[in-house]
Amino acid sequence: MKYLIIMPRYSLPVDGSCGGAVEQLVNSLIVENEKQQGVTFDIITPSFCNEKYKNTNVYSIKESKLLLAMKRILRKVFKGHKFVSEYYKKAYKIAEKIKPDRIVFECFYEANVGKFANLVGKENMFLHKHNCNINETGAQDCFGNIIAVSQFLRDGLQEFFKNTSLNIEVLKNCVSNNGFMQPVNETEKYNLRHTLGLKEDDFVIIYCGRLHPEKGIDKLLLAMKDVVSKHKNAKLLVIGESFFKNSKPNKYTKMLTQIADEIKDNIIFTGFVANKELPKYYQMANLQVIPSICEESAGIVAMEGAASKIDQIITNSGGLPEYAGRFAMVNKENGLVENLGAEISKSIEGKLALKESKNEIITKEEYYKKMIDILS
Repeated sequence: MKYLIIMPRYSLPVDGSCGGAVEQLVNSLIVENEKQQGVTFDIITPSFCNEKYKNTNVYSIKESKLLLAMKRILRKVFKGHKFVSEYYKKAYKIAEKIKPDRIVFECFYEANVGKFANLVGKENMFLHKHNCNINETGAQDCFGNIIAVSQFLRDGLQEFFKNTSLNIEVLKNCVSNNGFMQPVNETEKYNLRHTLGLKEDDFVIIYCGRLHPEKGIDKLLLAMKDVVSKHKNAKLLVIGESFFKNSKPNKYTKMLTQIADEIKDNIIFTGFVANKELPKYYQMANLQVIPSICEESAGIVAMEGAASKIDQIITNSGGLPEYAGRFAMVNKENGLVENLGAEISKSIEGKLALKESKNEIITKEEYYKKMIDILS
């Protein structure tokens, strides 16, 4: 079987070298397929991939900067008109040549996706939905299937498409590095704390993810002001950048720096950390906080924390509770800053009321098998 995976127009390399949740998931499929050699993957991406694979062909598409600029202008002039990008036009030509059995669109698609359905049939078209922006009018005319990353997202999609014949299934995300489930030795954890300038008795809180307003990191930093006033040994480790590796500072990240400056001795911004290094960061910490203020469709970082067996504080955000492990939940709508501060202080004092979930932690091997079963 030949499966074509079409990445979003603005995605990162599928070798996972620059981060990105979707990219890490696709990389998991590639890596497992190299071991099991079950199918052939053809992957279309806007980013160059350094790796070479036996059972995966990667096609990199570069769009003309001039055409992109012209279309931005035309979209402003002709509001509401749907322009087909050069990326998807080139992707279609590649699909025509390779003749896949199934086509999977990761996250997004554009107006001309119906042409792809003509190549394989609508029943062999899959939309792998990773976000909660459910505005997929017309998807039922192009796709026969939608893969949702949580039950929360599936419920929303089923309501939206209740009068259609679309098949909607749940495939939970996996931990992209099985090292999260392996204990990190004490020496490694000690050395990492020493490198970061942390003391042995510091209570380390970890945030891992993009530095974006919808992730609520500014609320967490504001909450830390109250925490630090009571607990001088509380240290917040902020792992991530505005858009993964090599991101440049923007207005929001500069604002975060300004907030953190008031308690700068208790905040550490690490920037991007490679996925293979993350397990020791999680296991070195005492608490993970995920303060999302948007509706998260899922939560790979929540699953990473659960696999690492670290206590978690999360918001009542979409599918996050489906991925968390041992957690306490706060309301993201009302008094988030105060509630986060109070719950973090309880954790430091050993008084945090934690819920022990029975959520399944999906390994890369299981994720691969389940994806192939859905596509078969």
